[in-house]
Amino acid sequence: MFKWKKSSATEVVDLAAFAQRLLHYRQMRVEFFESEAIAAGGWDLLLLLYSAEPGSVTVGSAARALGVPSADALSAAERISHYRLATQGDSPHDWEDIPLTLTTTGREALEKYLRQFSRSCEESPTAA
Repeated sequence: MFKWKKSSATEVVDLAAFAQRLLHYRQMRVEFFESEAIAAGGWDLLLLLYSAEPGSVTVGSAARALGVPSADALSAAERISHYRLATQGDSPHDWEDIPLTLTTTGREALEKYLRQFSRSCEESPTAA
């Protein structure tokens, strides 16, 4: 079994157990979100929208921040918008300038998930 030493010489993290906890946290998301909504970049885009300044994210800026093609960011934006987790505004210019915003529903779902995730990490600090 692989072991990784933390900064404290007395603590050792079991990487297999760590991987299992990460899987658990990923699976926990379905309690709050439709699987299709967070597939193929939807999850990363939701996290970006939640953590960014309101009104600061466009399709193009999301693509750059997430390191994906603009078409992938647009596809994820359309998907999370379909599930009413975010909205897409209008752009008089290029489609990369389309503004993206979390809806109240999206923000509340993320906050519920993040609170549960945070509590789980506090209960098992070696998993985070």
